[in-house]
Amino acid sequence: MNKHKGAHESVIAESERTDGRDEKVLITRSISLPVQECLSLAWKDWLKLLHEAWKQSTCLANWASQTLARCDVIRLPGMDRLPQWQQPDLYALAFGRAEEKQGRQLFGCRYCRRRFKSSDLGETATLPIHGKQPCAGSGQPAQVLERKVLPPVAAQIGGWEGARIAAATLLRKVAIKYGRERYQVIWRRERRTAEYRYPFPFPVHQQSWIPFFTEQRNQPAVICGLPGGRVSLRLRGGYEFAPAVRVFQRLVDGDLAQQELSLTRQRSYWNGARRDTDRLPGGGNREHYRVMVRIAYRMEALRCDGQGTWRATTGGGPFLILNTADRPDWILHAPHVQQWINGHSAFRQRFADDLKYEKRWPRGKRRRMLRRQERGCDRQNDRLRSFLQETAAQVVGHARRNGCGIIIFNDADRSFADPFPWRGLREALKCKCDQVGIVLETVEPEADTSEDEE
Repeated sequence: MNKHKGAHESVIAESERTDGRDEKVLITRSISLPVQECLSLAWKDWLKLLHEAWKQSTCLANWASQTLARCDVIRLPGMDRLPQWQQPDLYALAFGRAEEKQGRQLFGCRYCRRRFKSSDLGETATLPIHGKQPCAGSGQPAQVLERKVLPPVAAQIGGWEGARIAAATLLRKVAIKYGRERYQVIWRRERRTAEYRYPFPFPVHQQSWIPFFTEQRNQPAVICGLPGGRVSLRLRGGYEFAPAVRVFQRLVDGDLAQQELSLTRQRSYWNGARRDTDRLPGGGNREHYRVMVRIAYRMEALRCDGQGTWRATTGGGPFLILNTADRPDWILHAPHVQQWINGHSAFRQRFADDLKYEKRWPRGKRRRMLRRQERGCDRQNDRLRSFLQETAAQVVGHARRNGCGIIIFNDADRSFADPFPWRGLREALKCKCDQVGIVLETVEPEADTSEDEE
């Protein structure tokens, strides 16, 4: 696995445009750093506390997903459209509401019957702003709706004392995902209700963690709150994670606005002491993981003043050619990636031949062979992902330094390797171009035969 994976930025959400006159574009990115040491607890005690937090987050995420499905409608033969969704108050159902409570004040439009909060109204507090959905009643006086009385609710979830704000963050994420997939789940039946495997990343609210550097080694560290208490974690630095450490330094200095922090884990093949071990369900092999801290932050997208147009074209000989009219071509051959793909294809074919049913391997030996095959696929996916991110950064950086404003990407020639994650290359280029303000125009191939990760 490529060690540079944690140092690359990944996209979390799409770009957002503020309402100011300068029209600054804010984008959300993230960095990932492994946990090197727990400063406040022993390593075993820290892992015990972390697994308990992962258990709580996984249970709460699955409970929220199933609760949303139970409160939703079921498609019947007489329905001609999907009804509107009245989202339940997941936080109240999870942790209870002791007394009756007045709901928030809402306003409604007489034409489209949409509901608005007070923050969505205009200057006179009676003119609703419809935004991207224009309506004949936009700008007309809004109708004041009756405030609902929220009854007492018994709590269904416990064990989140001291970390309720993290639970609210988790519930909001699950509700957003359910609303995005609701049409495919309820109406078209193309998907199942989301189920979350252990460990579900434990979210830490942006106000519940503090970044700093240690005094002795000057290494990145964070203080974050978990259901069992607050812990101090020293993160890994070094040249492998230099880009991520530079972003962390800007977070400490206050140049970047910190967002959510999440604790997750990543499979590791290093036999070090600072790792987590877990046995798969059903008596499987013991796997080794490293604990990762994923930090989201918001930054202002750079403005590109370039006016040139560059063309990026894939091919079977050179992997990628970036050219323009007045400068020499930028060429990337990447023969090592072809060796990766060809070698991995042969690796999978040999295992497929050896694992046929007629071989009659003993159960224990067959299980070990399957685990070896899975580890090989994970390594291949990790290094291909790192290669895509590095290539996108090189292409966009070279184009920006030479005054490029538009990149036309054409991947119609896909004879470089088969299979290859072409879709991942387009997404990585789009992410980097949005960050520096370059417009990316893609030329879609006639038949999209791109394959995702194995």
